[in-house]
Amino acid sequence: MPASNLILHGFQVHPDKTLAGCAAQDALIGVPATVMGCFWPMQQTQLGITRYLDFPIVLAAGLWGRGQLYMQTWSAMDLTAGVGWPLADLLAHKHDAYLHKQAALIKAFKHPVFIRLDHEFNWTRSPFYTPNGADFITLWRYIVDLFRADGATNATWVWCPNQVVIGEDLSKLYPGDSYVDWTAVDTYNWGNLVKWQTFAQIMDVSYGALLQVAPSKPIFLAETASDDRGGDKAAWITDWLLTMAVRYPSLRAFTYFPCVTGVEHWPMAAADIAAYVQGLKAGPYPLVGAYPMPPDLTPILPLQAASWGNQVAPLQAQGVLDRASIASLQSQVIVANTATGVANTATGVANAAAASTQATLDQAQADVAAVIKFGQPGPTVP
Repeated sequence: MPASNLILHGFQVHPDKTLAGCAAQDALIGVPATVMGCFWPMQQTQLGITRYLDFPIVLAAGLWGRGQLYMQTWSAMDLTAGVGWPLADLLAHKHDAYLHKQAALIKAFKHPVFIRLDHEFNWTRSPFYTPNGADFITLWRYIVDLFRADGATNATWVWCPNQVVIGEDLSKLYPGDSYVDWTAVDTYNWGNLVKWQTFAQIMDVSYGALLQVAPSKPIFLAETASDDRGGDKAAWITDWLLTMAVRYPSLRAFTYFPCVTGVEHWPMAAADIAAYVQGLKAGPYPLVGAYPMPPDLTPILPLQAASWGNQVAPLQAQGVLDRASIASLQSQVIVANTATGVANTATGVANAAAASTQATLDQAQADVAAVIKFGQPGPTVP
């Protein structure tokens, strides 16, 4: 029976970061997610008052009670100011009391959680961006060391750059295998805002870069979505779920981000939801209750390889990708043959012109020879 690594599936819930908001997302899709993610800054300033924001125990516990894992995108920054915490403040222990409190809350929660700390740090627009990466690594290690020293061993640390470009070196930003449990990436099909791209086109470079810097770590597609302008979004979703299942064996979890603003058009319409649910049921995406929850006070490990519910689904999935690959190659052959035909035509014209020129030269040489022999004027040699 064909086998595949099981892949956790879920959503980033925004802006209603509550248990009710998560339940509403599940109700919209009709299939409960195995993991839910929310965004939380560590600090916020409102009406001139700065306050720290605590780990959302109620939300995480409510999700756990429903058989769902929680991922906290946790940012060491003041949300209102939009700037990251200076490393000097951290090393001066300015935030230690808050961090120790959060470690205690997570330890008391006991159940494993994902913590995606200071995500998209390689993006120049990120509040955590540092050109040489040294400050980022120091900050990351400081927080992880503090949590572990306090016994919050159920925090699963997710290191998540933004979509990687060709030639980008992530190694200068990587805290090291002993400080990272999962690597991750955020990547989107932006549609006509940039150009319409398949999932493989937006994922291949990032996937390779993550494997290069941390080949032993499982990969979390922490944010992804497709715009609905420029192509068939439902078809994109079908291809995305099939491609994840057969092309990226280290990819072991994802959360879709159904955000909509004046820029993004990422939520799923009815046709998109139907494609998503069909893709989940056909692929290696376990439904809630179909896998054991991880033990307390431990990081979350990837789910082990297991047979797909539909025995022919992996072959069907691979067949779809193979047929698409063949169609692409056939298209390239047609283009190449067309180019070859044009080149052959141009070569024929050039050969005919060369033959005509050679005939003219031959005749001219014959005329010159006649003049020399008989002393008679001949035509001018061209």
